[in-house]
Amino acid sequence: MSNEKISRRSWTLPEQKVVREHYATGGARACRALLPHRSEGAIHQQAIKIGIRSARQQRPSRPWPVDAEMDRHIVECYRNHPERGAVNRLAARLGRPVWWVKKRAVVLGVTIRLTKEPAWSAAEIELLRKHAHKTPEVIRRIFTKHGFRRTPTAIVVKRCRLQLDTIDYDHYTARQLAAEFGVDPTTVSAWIERGWLKATRRGTARNEAQGGDHWWIKRKDVREFIAENAGVIDLRKVDKVWFIDLLVSP
Repeated sequence: MSNEKISRRSWTLPEQKVVREHYATGGARACRALLPHRSEGAIHQQAIKIGIRSARQQRPSRPWPVDAEMDRHIVECYRNHPERGAVNRLAARLGRPVWWVKKRAVVLGVTIRLTKEPAWSAAEIELLRKHAHKTPEVIRRIFTKHGFRRTPTAIVVKRCRLQLDTIDYDHYTARQLAAEFGVDPTTVSAWIERGWLKATRRGTARNEAQGGDHWWIKRKDVREFIAENAGVIDLRKVDKVWFIDLLVSP
C-alpha cells in the first residue's frame, strides 16, 4: 500500500493511542518515529481532533506590556499609510513581533482585521444567475431576503468571475421583465404590441425557430409603463424588491 493511500485511511485505535501517549511530551516528531506512515502534519491534525496539545502549545504566552508611547508610534505609522516594510521596521524599533504590532493596530482602531470571504454555495450562485441583470444593491437585498449575506462589491466580483457582468441591468428582455412582474412573456409581448410598453429589437441573430429577436426594454420605459398602466399590474405577483428599486432609483 502506498504512503499516500495509508495517509488517507482512517486512524486506527493503536495509532490514536500513540498520539495520546507521546504528542503531549514530544510533539508530532516523537509520534512520527512510531508512526512512519503518517506525516507530522497529519499527526498534528489528529492531535487537534482528539483535543491534545504539545508541551510547546501548553506553554503560557509571553506577556507584552503596552505603553502610551508605543501606541502613539503605531497610530502614526498606520495613519500615514505605511509603505512596504514600514510595519516590520516599527516592530523592530519597538522590540515587538510584527504580529503583535498588527494586532495592537486593530485594537487601536487604525486598521481592520481582514477575513476571508466564505465560499459561495450552489444556492447563492443559482440566485445570482437568476438575478444577475439587476443592480448589485437589489441583488444584495434579494440575498438578504433568502438568508444570505453578501456585499454589493462581493456580488460584482462574483458576477464578473461567472462572466455574468456583460448583462445590462438598465435594460430588460421580455422574458426578464415577465419574471419581475410575475407574468408570462407573451403578456409582456402583448403590452409592447398594443403600444403600452416601449421596446426595440435587440438585434440578435435569432431566427423564428429560435423565438425571434429579443425585445430590448429600457428601465425608464418600464417606469413610464407602470405610471400609465397601473391597472394591468398585479402587485401580488411582482418582485417587490425589484419593483421598489425600479421606482425610486434614478
